[in-house]
Amino acid sequence: MIKHIEKQFKTIINKHKFISPWGGWGRYSLSGYQGCEFQCIYCYARAEKYNKHFGDKNTIYVKKDAATMLDLRIKRARTLEPDIVSIAGVCDPYQISELEFNNTRKCLEVLAKHRWPVNIWTKSAHVLPDIDLLSQIAKDTYASISFSIGTANDELAKYIER
Repeated sequence: MIKHIEKQFKTIINKHKFISPWGGWGRYSLSGYQGCEFQCIYCYARAEKYNKHFGDKNTIYVKKDAATMLDLRIKRARTLEPDIVSIAGVCDPYQISELEFNNTRKCLEVLAKHRWPVNIWTKSAHVLPDIDLLSQIAKDTYASISFSIGTANDELAKYIER
C-alpha cells in the first residue's frame, strides 16, 4: 500500500550545469513528487545512493505547493531563462499519485503561463488528460512526450528493458 506524505521542499526546479541528451534535453528539471510507485526494475533511481533520499519505497512525498513555488521562482528569476524543462527523471510525473494531487498538471499550467518549453518522460497513459495543455504549450513554444515501455514478457523484456 502506497502512503502519501505532503512535504514542503526548498526548491521545485533544478538548473543543470550541462544539458544531457539522456536527461530530457533541457537545462532544467522538475518533479512534483519524490519517490515513484512504478519501481521499474531498470530505473537508475533504485540504486542505493538514490534510495537513501527516497526512504521507504512505499512512501511517496508529494511536494506541497509545487506550482506556487514554481511560479514564484520563475517570476523572481534573475538567472533563469526559458529553456526546456524536463519533467520526470527519477519520478514518473504521471504515477498514480498524480490522479489525486495533480502536481504535474499544476506545474504545466505555470510553465504554459510563462511560455516555457517542456519535455515529459513517462510510462503512463495518465498523461492523456493533459494533452490539451501540452498542445497549447507546443503552439506557444515546444512540448514533447517521451515514453518508456515495459512488458511482463521475459523474452521481449530482454530487448526493450535494457
